[in-house]
Amino acid sequence: MTHNGRGYTAVRNFVPRRFSLRGLAEPTAPQALEPLAVDRETAAKLLGVTPGTFRGLVERGEIRGKMLGRKMRFLVEDLKSFLAQNENTRPKPGGGRGTRHSHLIRQADADK
Repeated sequence: MTHNGRGYTAVRNFVPRRFSLRGLAEPTAPQALEPLAVDRETAAKLLGVTPGTFRGLVERGEIRGKMLGRKMRFLVEDLKSFLAQNENTRPKPGGGRGTRHSHLIRQADADK
């Protein structure tokens, strides 16, 4: 301890030498956290579909969102489970809309 001329003593070498930081592991950078929920555009990118296709999935109820404030958010876990359930499905040729009489063709195939 030393006197600094103002009537009190300053502490010199506050940390005793026996508490050395030598030999400790270097601190590592924190890992980036995965978001729990994402917006529509990010969700569409994660699924690998266009925003219009994603909007159709939401409107048909295949993917559910949650309102957080004024914005719709989609849980990453829900998106992962959707991908797992639909990984072996392929879209129908022609955008999946069928033809004008596709309901008759499906009915005829069911009757066979």
